[in-house]
Amino acid sequence: MKPKTLLVLFIFLTLLSCINEEKNLIPVDTYKLEISNLKTEKEISAYWQKLYHLDQDILVGNLKIQSKRDSLSIANMIRTALMFETHRKESYKPNNLVPILNLAHNNINGSSSLAFWPIIQQTKEVGGAINSFGGKFPAYQLEALTYAFYDYSVFGQKSIYPKLLDKLNKKEYSRVSTSLIEIYSDFKALENLEIKKVIGTWQRKNFKDVTDASLGNFQIVQLSDNNIYIKRFNRLQLLNVYNVKPNSIIYKVENEPFHWSYNLSNNGDLSLLNDEGEILINYKKA
Repeated sequence: MKPKTLLVLFIFLTLLSCINEEKNLIPVDTYKLEISNLKTEKEISAYWQKLYHLDQDILVGNLKIQSKRDSLSIANMIRTALMFETHRKESYKPNNLVPILNLAHNNINGSSSLAFWPIIQQTKEVGGAINSFGGKFPAYQLEALTYAFYDYSVFGQKSIYPKLLDKLNKKEYSRVSTSLIEIYSDFKALENLEIKKVIGTWQRKNFKDVTDASLGNFQIVQLSDNNIYIKRFNRLQLLNVYNVKPNSIIYKVENEPFHWSYNLSNNGDLSLLNDEGEILINYKKA
């Protein structure tokens, strides 16, 4: 077969596999087999190129598959993780953008972005594109994480990068592919729950001093499992009670790495706080 024909076939099979992924069945054994069968440097390089096309031409570039963005983004991350786990970081070349794009285009939640961080660490060890893509490392990568967990931008806040990076690098991580599969399964399970109560609705805000009504709103809700979640773009992330004060409740997003929190007052005012309790954002009620 011609290279272009192989690429089309690869993408077609990927889309078919997403049918199973929508049923919580990520075909990880299929991924493991196809990756373990890569024997030469040429085959490995071609596979990386296919993963790049899956990100750029399908996940990002094809508006017709928006309903499958969740499964496609996590499938891409799992494949990349398996490449590192099977062929080690030696299979990754400095000009390879795939892991960087996987993190940026993750469509699931903060926990999956965090679970993927060991791949970013190995990518950084190799060097190359990661040092400058989207700005000097770690600007682009930290932005992906703070958006995934808190819908908050750290753009231009270079003074806090070392602290955030240190927290990420000191964490202990499980096997990436296994963690991603578990996170996706939990993510899909939330679709079976119903909203029991809307605790509050606020306007989205990515920067402390910038308000943009076009960003829309987000909510804190209680689901039918009686747990509390923050809901953005129909994406749910579990909120755990961290502290109960006389006039407010402090919540933390499940698995968040930076010790940031949400302060919800008894009168419905909501703020995002950093690890020192300083206000990053005050949100306006919608």
